[in-house]
Amino acid sequence: MYLSDEQITTLLIEYATDDRYQQAVLIDGDWGSGKTYYIQETLLPRLKDYFEANPDLKRSVFYISLYGKENFSQIMDEIYAASLEDYFDEKFGDGKGEKIHRGMNFAVKLLSTGLKYFNIDTADLPKPSEFKKLKNAVLIFDDLERCNIDVNQLFGFINSLVEHNSIKVIIVANQIEIGKVKMLQDLPQKYSIVLNNWLKFLPENNSATKNNDTVIDKEELLKYTEQIFSEDVLYEKVKEKLIGLTIYYRADLKKIYNSIITKYVVNQSVREYLNSQKQIILTIFENKQHYNIRTLIFAIMALDKLLEVVDKIDFQPQKYIDIQKKQIINYVVELSIHLKMGNKPYSWNNSTAQSGMVNLNSDPRNLWGNSIYGYKFVDEYLLNRFLMETNIQSLLLSLMIEQKSIDEHKAFENALKYNLLYSWWELEDSEIEQLLKDILQELSELKYHPRYFKNMIITLMQLKTYGFSGIDYKQYVDLMKLRLEQKEDEFKSEGLHVLSDDKAFVAEYMKIAQPLILVMENKEREAKEAINESLQIDKSWGDVFYKKCCDNRQNYLSDKKFFFYLEPEKIIRCIKDSSVKDLYSLLNGINEVYNFSNLNDFFKADIEHITETIEKLDIEQLSEGKITKKIVLTKLRDKLQESLKLIEKNI
Repeated sequence: MYLSDEQITTLLIEYATDDRYQQAVLIDGDWGSGKTYYIQETLLPRLKDYFEANPDLKRSVFYISLYGKENFSQIMDEIYAASLEDYFDEKFGDGKGEKIHRGMNFAVKLLSTGLKYFNIDTADLPKPSEFKKLKNAVLIFDDLERCNIDVNQLFGFINSLVEHNSIKVIIVANQIEIGKVKMLQDLPQKYSIVLNNWLKFLPENNSATKNNDTVIDKEELLKYTEQIFSEDVLYEKVKEKLIGLTIYYRADLKKIYNSIITKYVVNQSVREYLNSQKQIILTIFENKQHYNIRTLIFAIMALDKLLEVVDKIDFQPQKYIDIQKKQIINYVVELSIHLKMGNKPYSWNNSTAQSGMVNLNSDPRNLWGNSIYGYKFVDEYLLNRFLMETNIQSLLLSLMIEQKSIDEHKAFENALKYNLLYSWWELEDSEIEQLLKDILQELSELKYHPRYFKNMIITLMQLKTYGFSGIDYKQYVDLMKLRLEQKEDEFKSEGLHVLSDDKAFVAEYMKIAQPLILVMENKEREAKEAINESLQIDKSWGDVFYKKCCDNRQNYLSDKKFFFYLEPEKIIRCIKDSSVKDLYSLLNGINEVYNFSNLNDFFKADIEHITETIEKLDIEQLSEGKITKKIVLTKLRDKLQESLKLIEKNI
């Protein structure tokens, strides 16, 4: 169970003011859990305010970081410096004591500051004898696990302060890391002891012991080294004597969120916006069970910079900017947590994409478990602090334009009158009759995409069956036909066909829709046959050929013909006078259509033209001694021979 900051503060004030408590208090929490932030931002001010409001309980409160301390003299110097800081604050007001910087010995501090500047009589300074007693003090020792002094000796030192000087001591540490600094010292010598053949271990499963024939791997070596040199047993005994209460700390991100925004966000408008997005950000942390305050600060500082860039974009309506901002927030927070947990970033290196759905989950069994819309520029900023404002704005602007276009198209289609006929049986007859007139008008204005036509015809058939008179199919179909003839759409004739066991219904539908189907089939046939017309000697024939192959690939598959539409003589003439680039486009176009192994199920009609093309493909003559042209022609011949072999399979 984790106590709230307020509960912990109340408990520690009670500890600091009640003489019955004779042991120290340990605040235990993971690195980055916000322990130090809580101490400095909440506990220290609250203790100071409490003792000022209750002068009869006056105690001095000293905060000491043990980070990197090598000996007890350094700790004593730190405590003495803190007491001097307290003295200066009392004499001259809060903040003056900060002019005496901790980390130097006392004499240097006096010389560097200059007592005359403050008009201080040295007789007024705290005496070393008074310092040794430190009566009525509250000492807060932070970063215990980062101290280089043996932890058990350190606990003995702290215990003497608690027992013999009536000092209240609050220790702040990440317990699981205690002793690891010492553990890493003199590792070669420790490894040599572990590898001594006379040394036996009792494995966890009690099934074997280390002997001359045992080979241990790296993980076992580390485990046995820790087993021998671990101070856990002694630490627990000393801790039991010193520590009266252990408080397990986890930051309440909801409580500190606003103060973090205030402290770490420079841009005022971004600060206000991030305050409004508090719940969204903290929900991500909650879902990830990640309560690391450093991660939150890391993400917030990145958002301060990135959202400032976004806010410079001028685009209307504002909602499209807000969509991008929210997606950026989600990705920054998700990626920050992902990285701070030691995971590898998403790899954008193999793609030209600058944004899109990405998967941060490294587990191949859960590819979609952590899929999120990501931005390459976010990765670049979080990892390298690299930022190109104009590139970011250009990308986001293009995404906004695209999304706005999609939304406008959806709104346009949703406004079409035919949508109101989906549940026509719920409408009044007069409403249906008016809608039919409106639909005719919209058809005359070419507003309907061909994908509507099949369902529209079926609806008209239903209405006529149920007795609605005056429905002339030809009126509607003629207008649909006009759309098909005048506009090019991503639509195939198959989209006009229906499947049903009701043969009478299918026959009637096909009779009505036949003019539309004929238009589509003619367009598709012309498109397939037009590929032969692309074989013209000009600067861009290769690109045209490749595009037609891509656009009509499905048509060739359904028709079961491709090379059937190509004249071998034209192919050879193009090859003779074309650039290497155009020849690669020719090869790529063929690869686009002939890209699977069961070609024999589709393209038997192509055999004659492929065979003739291979026969006429004289590489030596057509390459005219040019090396790169000979290379591409060889690839072209190999592709045709391979395809022909697959098509002729089982014939």
